[in-house]
Amino acid sequence: MVGKGKKSVALFLAVVFSLSILLLGGCGGKPAATKADAPLKVGVIGPFQTEHGVAIKESAMLAAEEINATGGINGRKIELVYGDDENSAEKGLAALKKLYTQDKVDLLMGGVGSGVVNGMMDVMAQNKKIWLGTGAATPVLIERIAKDYEKYKYYFRVGTLDSTNQGNSIAEFIVDVLNKKHGMTKAAILSTNLKYSQDISEAVAKKIEAAGLKVVYREYFNSDTTDFSPNFTNAQKAGAEFIINTILGPEGITYVKQWNDNKVPLPIVGAIAFGTKDEFFKETGGKAAFETTANPNSGPAPLTPKTLAFAKKFKEKYGHSANFIAYPAYDALYVLKDAAERAKTFDTDPLIKALEATDYKGASPIKFTKDHDLVYGGSNARFVFFQFAEDGQRYAVYPKEFANAEYKLPSWINK
Repeated sequence: MVGKGKKSVALFLAVVFSLSILLLGGCGGKPAATKADAPLKVGVIGPFQTEHGVAIKESAMLAAEEINATGGINGRKIELVYGDDENSAEKGLAALKKLYTQDKVDLLMGGVGSGVVNGMMDVMAQNKKIWLGTGAATPVLIERIAKDYEKYKYYFRVGTLDSTNQGNSIAEFIVDVLNKKHGMTKAAILSTNLKYSQDISEAVAKKIEAAGLKVVYREYFNSDTTDFSPNFTNAQKAGAEFIINTILGPEGITYVKQWNDNKVPLPIVGAIAFGTKDEFFKETGGKAAFETTANPNSGPAPLTPKTLAFAKKFKEKYGHSANFIAYPAYDALYVLKDAAERAKTFDTDPLIKALEATDYKGASPIKFTKDHDLVYGGSNARFVFFQFAEDGQRYAVYPKEFANAEYKLPSWINK
């Protein structure tokens, strides 16, 4: 009996030892994955049922494919996980919380709507995860970092340029071109009734009025407006000589078509988001000729040696041109790669310090202020104004260092 007992104990210990080896070694004898070689999970958030959200997703996919093909970041391959905010503050919060708690993302990129992103900032702060922003032009995001750096330091604006800079740039174009070259002094504002549109339009108004011009009419219309004839008529009756417009959504297509159909004798200039891509001419049925839109820190113009190359490969891959938000969405992962390789870690605090030291020339120039906004002007973030010609091509017309054509008044305006 004793001999049998010893054999049983020996057999039991052998089984336990074998199981221990299997558990320690992992299935199939492979070593268990460590954090160092696990995928880097990047949450991508945006309204993916919209053109702008799709652009973020497409650019993120393109950048991730390229980076992974060269070994990833610090040896870790990028895994993209998507959260659809549906352009809603409530649904955006739910999507963000899922990315953090269920998907366990390491950090975040994306965002379009100012109100939606602003509503997520506290949840971001609670989770202490870096967020490389691609949209959300409101200055409020950066103001929150300036007021409480330790709480909100995780957010970096890779794009877009804030509404104040957008407004100031549009005002510079108006003063330099419409005023100085064409003698126009009276403006009307026709923009969508959104905070984004109002912030930009009123920044334009403030700047041009300081230069001696005058805003003689203001109207903020609903995004579901289908007949803009009364708006154009009201602007003309008020004595306006040109129109300032800021339009984020697809209503910009109808707006431009009706402006052309009615041969409104006022040039339009501003920020029509759907007009930041080549396909806008076709979307308007060829009616976008003479429409002029500011592209925030995006091409196709040689902002950096890489800008035109990005525009080309994006169009080759997806069959359509990159709009304004595609540029920062592509750059976001490369900015992360640049910072993480300098920091030699993904630990949050040293990675934040490395991001703060960024001076990256990607599809666009990226450099951050102390409060994580984009540095604007000079060789840093810029605006380029594009105008559609009657041949359907989109030409850079301002500023002069990027211009490949002269700005033209609509052919039906005699001035």
